[in-house]
Amino acid sequence: MNNENEVQFFVDSEIFSIEIIMKTLFLFLDSCYVFLKKETDGLYIQLVKKDSFEWSLQNIMGNISNELLNTLLMEKVTKENKKNREEIITRALWYSLCEAAIRDEMIDDSKLSSDIEDILNELDKEFTTIKS
Repeated sequence: MNNENEVQFFVDSEIFSIEIIMKTLFLFLDSCYVFLKKETDGLYIQLVKKDSFEWSLQNIMGNISNELLNTLLMEKVTKENKKNREEIITRALWYSLCEAAIRDEMIDDSKLSSDIEDILNELDKEFTTIKS
């Protein structure tokens, strides 16, 4: 570290992927200049505080550390919930299409209830399988 406006630290790429590191650092581009040096096991990150920014570099580093964890966990939750989100969207689209079809009298109303029940039962079976 050359002065109080610069700091350098290491981020282990076995814990945080390069993508997670980049997503996190993007959030701090307004507060400091970011310089990266890739090593085999991670990245050295050098921050140079911008003159107009009032936080200390220690404060920025603490926020980057917290945001790395936050971004990592959000990516994990997003991947884990992918099937559930797809299920919700599929159901919403199906109901929307059914309502539009009824409104436009494109389908026989008596058959619609039976078809919807069959499809919902199939989706419920798949959703139950996914959850277990």
